[in-house]
This record gives sequence, structure tokens and C-alpha cells, in this order.
Amino acid sequence: EKPPIEESVMYGSTTTIIQLHDIPTEECIIKSRFGDVMEIDYIAKRLAPPVTVYDASIFRGTGQPFKFVLGSGVMIPGVDQGLYNMCPGEVRLLKVPPKLAVGLLDPPAKAPLEWRVELVSIDGVIRKDSNYELTREERGMAE
Repeated sequence: EKPPIEESVMYGSTTTIIQLHDIPTEECIIKSRFGDVMEIDYIAKRLAPPVTVYDASIFRGTGQPFKFVLGSGVMIPGVDQGLYNMCPGEVRLLKVPPKLAVGLLDPPAKAPLEWRVELVSIDGVIRKDSNYELTREERGMAE
């Protein structure tokens, strides 16, 4: 028997973020923000019975993480909402309510989604092993 879907996830208006792997503050000088080019590995599930994986970065056939601009509208709103202030190497579980689980042209969703997301890099150069010394300004990155 499957556990019930939490009411906040089924009927809520914000994405629930669960930290699966956090990065210590001293190892995370730069966090994701609007306009960053992000590379992520992810697995996306639809939570309505039967629970199914409907998308994943490995399904794309490139062998590379999925690359997109944060806040550009490429991601569904609930996933986009859950990717701000992340550090490379951080892993989050995003529980997306149905009202945030679709794009503008999609039919209304009836089930919440669950995305497991690992941030691989920001702007292609900021990775887990290189995010403990220089700020955006010191790297010459745009404000």
C-alpha cells in the first residue's frame, strides 16, 4: 500500500524542498540565482498511482547533465522555484503541487510531481570542487 500524498503537496501553491545532500557554507561561495546557466542531473516522477518516472536527464541520450537558464521558463514553475540558492553538488528532492506542475501550454495536471535534482555546475565553471574561494565578482561574473 502506498503512503498518502501530503495535503500541502497535493493542494499547495509552493514547492516543498527537502535537502538530501547539503554543502557546508564554507564550500559554497556561489549559489544559483536567476539567469544562471545551470547543469543538473535529475529524475522526475509523477506521484499519482501508479507512481512512474516520466523524465530523467539520462533519458535525453546525451550523456551530459541537462543545461538551461534558471528563470527562463524552460522548467515547469514548481521545479524552477525549487532550484534557487543551490550550491553545486547539492541534492534536493522537490515535491511539486499540480498547479505548479505544468507549463503555460500544458493541460492542467492532476497529480503532484517529485523531482530529485543534483546541481552539477553553474555557468559551466562553478562546480562542487571549485566553489570555496572566489566570489562572483572575483571571478568576473556579471552582477
